[in-house]
Amino acid sequence: MSQESSIAKNVIKFVLTAIGLGIAGVIFGIIGAYIGGGVIGDNAATFGALGLAISGLLLGYIIGIVGGIILIKRFLYKSGSLMFGIASGVIGATITILASVPLNPSVLIFSGVFFFIVPAFCLGGLIIKR
Repeated sequence: MSQESSIAKNVIKFVLTAIGLGIAGVIFGIIGAYIGGGVIGDNAATFGALGLAISGLLLGYIIGIVGGIILIKRFLYKSGSLMFGIASGVIGATITILASVPLNPSVLIFSGVFFFIVPAFCLGGLIIKR
């Protein structure tokens, strides 16, 4: 019985940490979208500004996730490899973006998968021991 509760605790901690990483990523993603959309300047009502805002959102999300992984490693003293966590987050984001081109999913499916896969890959990489 105690082993089942230990597994349940670990799963709950993993899910809650992934949600926290997702929130940090969304905050940085919104900041990246504002920066990306404002790059063009006064003529911000074009499709170029929209493309830069979306690119800023995706890049800011990944930067927020990586920043969250670094904070988890530094302040929660999580054992594991920080480089594996960062690399697996970048790999998860790359796989999701590259798979979205030939599969052509709807925006809701892509954003849901992207915003779930990147934190999960990061945490999975962080948990891996060297």
